Amino acid sequence: MGEHPSPEKNFKKTLDKIHGAVLHSSHSKQHDTVYRPPRPERKNAMTNNEIIFENVRASFTPAQLAELVQATYTAEQIAARRAAVTITVDEGSDESAENIFSAMLAADTFHTFAEWKRMGYSVKKGQHAALTCQLWKYTDKPGKAAREAAEADGKDAPETDPHFYMTKAHLFHALQVEKSKR
Repeated sequence: MGEHPSPEKNFKKTLDKIHGAVLHSSHSKQHDTVYRPPRPERKNAMTNNEIIFENVRASFTPAQLAELVQATYTAEQIAARRAAVTITVDEGSDESAENIFSAMLAADTFHTFAEWKRMGYSVKKGQHAALTCQLWKYTDKPGKAAREAAEADGKDAPETDPHFYMTKAHLFHALQVEKSKR
């Protein structure tokens, strides 16, 4: 097992409300290559971190997530992170605070190939994406709708059109990467 980024660098924005559980954290983290979409027109739009969290919980068992967390973080790192997070589970919910916490920590270890590379890691030979999902991506290039609207008005397409769009993302977890040799 290689050395992995410290959780202090990997804290992500804690989710406001997740399936009957409320999480509060004094730390936050934002991926540089994973963007938050604007929320004005859709109140229910999820951030990339929320999407990753939900997909991790849906794709892995609590035992698999606990194993990933134990292999990635030290006991001290887990304890420090747990002390900084309050998880309140709604009465009658079949959720467990510890399962939610484990999923939250595990979700922090999932990144795209490009993000791992930016952090100085490379995906181990033969590894395939542990998770594939739709995430928000930012571009300033004009989209198809902007080009078509400009054509309809008899104008040239704008040079820039900053916006977010959903695209397929392939995510690898911390046990699938190693420190780059460069």
